[in-house]
Amino acid sequence: SLKDDFDVNQSRTKQLLLTVLLLAGTHAAAGQDCEPWNGENHSAPELRIGEVTIQPNNIFNEQNPLERKWIHRLGNDLHIRTQASTIQSQLIFASGDTLDLRKLNETERILRSRDYIKSATVRPVEVCESRVNILVSTVDHWSFTPSMSFDRIGGKNTTNSEIEESNLFGLGKHLLVEYDDGLDRTSRSIAYSDPNLFGSRLKFDTTYRNNSDG
Repeated sequence: SLKDDFDVNQSRTKQLLLTVLLLAGTHAAAGQDCEPWNGENHSAPELRIGEVTIQPNNIFNEQNPLERKWIHRLGNDLHIRTQASTIQSQLIFASGDTLDLRKLNETERILRSRDYIKSATVRPVEVCESRVNILVSTVDHWSFTPSMSFDRIGGKNTTNSEIEESNLFGLGKHLLVEYDDGLDRTSRSIAYSDPNLFGSRLKFDTTYRNNSDG
C-alpha cells in the first residue's frame, strides 16, 4: 500500500541520515585526534608512519619578492620539475613503518646529495593517535648545462661541445652528449646514468663512444 511504501522510504531516509551523521562524527573525531608534532612528547617507539606527503618545488619560489622577476619565472617555465615518484623511489621508509628519526635524517641526506636537488627537508608534521604524518619537501636545482669551446693549437682548430641534463624529464636520470674534435682524434660520446633503476636501489651506468682512431 501507499502507506507501507511511505513508511519504508521514511525508514531508509532515517538510516541514510544516521549513516551520514556517524561518518561526519567519525571524521570530526579523527581530526580532533591529530595534533602538531613537537618532537618531545611524540617520540614514543610505538608510533608508526602514517601519510607521507611529497612536495617537489621548482627552482625559484615566486611567492618570494626576490624571486618574482621575469628571469625567475622563465627559469621555472623552462625547467622540468622533479616528479614526486622520483622522490618517492629514494625514500628509505614507507607508510606503516615504525617511526625512526635516523631514517628520516638519512633520507634527507640522500636527497641533498643529488645534483638536481638544491635543498630537502624530511620531517614529521602531525601526530594522529599512534600515526605520524611525514612531509618530504624538496627544491630543485638547475639541471640543464650546455657548453661549447673553440681553440686553435698547432695551426689546427679544435672544438668541444656538450649537453648535460642531470634530471632528465624530472626522473632523476643523467644524460651527457659530447662531441670533441681535437688534435689527434674526433670523438662522439653518449653517457647515461640511472641512480634508481626501475625505482630500485640499483644504479645503472652506460657510455657509448665513437672515436675516429678506433
